[in-house]
Amino acid sequence: MDDAVLSSGSYILTLLNKKKDVQIITVFTSFGSRPISWGAQKYLMKSGFSRLDSFTKARKNEDMNSMHMLDIPFVHLEFIDGGFRKDSKEKFFYTTFDYLCSGKVPHEDVRLIPAIKKTLTSSLIHASDILYTPLGIGNHADHIIVNRVAQTLPNKTYYWLDQPYAWKAKINQQYGYKETFRVPHQKKKEEVLSCYRSQIWQLYPHGIPKIDEVFFEKKPTRR
Repeated sequence: MDDAVLSSGSYILTLLNKKKDVQIITVFTSFGSRPISWGAQKYLMKSGFSRLDSFTKARKNEDMNSMHMLDIPFVHLEFIDGGFRKDSKEKFFYTTFDYLCSGKVPHEDVRLIPAIKKTLTSSLIHASDILYTPLGIGNHADHIIVNRVAQTLPNKTYYWLDQPYAWKAKINQQYGYKETFRVPHQKKKEEVLSCYRSQIWQLYPHGIPKIDEVFFEKKPTRR
């Protein structure tokens, strides 16, 4: 629920200044139910919570405060966050953060792609819409899944360089993407990110970096 602002907050502000219509659709906004993995429990504790319901409420409130500050419409799709997802046998897909960011998406978890696509195309996305979605550079399973969903849609799509994983940017050229444009950091973005109190200090313990936001397009497939 912080990824859109983390990776494209300055660009969102630029679009709003140009009076463009912007909507943020956040796919993974649920954290399931207990029991949760030890890795997920550590994440809760690092975020300042011991109870899952309190954590869930706080995360959603943080995101709503951010969206209200931007004054834009938003949608929470309520798919379960990767660190809390379980398979059909109630086993966790990703027991540690390292595995969640390994780039490996179990076959059973891939089933989310058509489900997410169906939800998006039923009423939320139209053919004329321009999409902005994660590049997936940090190999986070949720980012990879949303990236794959976007690639199944016919819309014009730009892929943002995921922050705080942007230090891996040089890897992108190997995966069929080309850099299309950059957006300079805006001070207002820091104010919006401050809404995510439980997260931002973990992501940027030394302060929010003043770096460009970078956007890519898929290179045409050679035949």
